[in-house]
Amino acid sequence: MDTMTITNIDKLGVPAALAAEVQAYCSELIRAYRGQISSITVIGSAVTTDFSGASSDVNILVVFTELELEDLATVVWPRGSWLRRSRLSPRFISRRNLESAARFFPLDAWMMKEQHVTIVGADLLASIAIERHDLLWQVTHEVKGLRMRLKQQYVRSRGEGEVVRRILSSHFTTLLCLARALLFLRNTPPHAALDQMIAQAANVLCIDAACMADLRNVKEGALRVSRANAARLFIGLLHIVRRLDDMATELSL
Repeated sequence: MDTMTITNIDKLGVPAALAAEVQAYCSELIRAYRGQISSITVIGSAVTTDFSGASSDVNILVVFTELELEDLATVVWPRGSWLRRSRLSPRFISRRNLESAARFFPLDAWMMKEQHVTIVGADLLASIAIERHDLLWQVTHEVKGLRMRLKQQYVRSRGEGEVVRRILSSHFTTLLCLARALLFLRNTPPHAALDQMIAQAANVLCIDAACMADLRNVKEGALRVSRANAARLFIGLLHIVRRLDDMATELSL
């Protein structure tokens, strides 16, 4: 079988029109770089049931056998629609760098392994080994860094609704990643479905499920951020981060 055949498009959790766009883009990549591509993999929410038409992108990991800077100068972006905000978000990496990612970026590598569907070539993520102590180190580093930045970010936001919305939306995505990893590190396999994972995290990690629901609604545009609720939402976020920090520290001891 041709290793550059596109498969598993039906396993993506995105609307049919967007799945067709993914397939067309991958076909264009194959035509341009046949012989240079090792695999193409969709990662993140696009392979789950939680893809949001309002806020999610389709993250595509394109692994080249070798990748030099000059290759990126002529890289194929989603046809004609990049400036119009295509929902496709490609990431280009060499096979060598992917294989070293588990050691230097274990949290990122673990999340990709957890949520991925390979649609072209071999499933390279399946064979990547991630050491638990490396994963715990990065989780601890990330959550402590987030805890240190939050108060300063709130001061700089001046409580302005749109500024706070962007900060909360960004941090909600980070919280999901950290919570999933901490569940795994506590030997509790995280649910793939977001609603179930949040309920699981509330139970196992003792975080505020109602606050997580508010943050999710902010990210998806269902809850408007204003000066009236900005402080409450930020305080809720800080409490969750503190709890995750405590959990990470307990596992480190």
